[in-house]
Amino acid sequence: NEVQGPSFEKEDASREERAALAAAVRSARQKAEEMAAAAGLRLGELLELREGVDARPPSYPMRAMAKVSGDVPVAPGELTIDGQVEALFSLHEGGPTR
Repeated sequence: NEVQGPSFEKEDASREERAALAAAVRSARQKAEEMAAAAGLRLGELLELREGVDARPPSYPMRAMAKVSGDVPVAPGELTIDGQVEALFSLHEGGPTR
């Protein structure tokens, strides 16, 4: 049997989502520049950018329910807010950018 506890979400995580998304875009560009340089190319313009942000804890299927009598302690935890992007850049001959 498997029982999952309560899950908590932040009421308005939009500011944190925007910050995570901006960090993801910067990271995508940096990784793309490094990959292009390793291939002897330079990074061109951004052709396409897609967003995917998840601010919810992972959900698991409920497999069993249990009755609990008395008080059940709830310990503080963490909420992870990730920003995810997919970026497509053009590539050009001529070595690294900058």
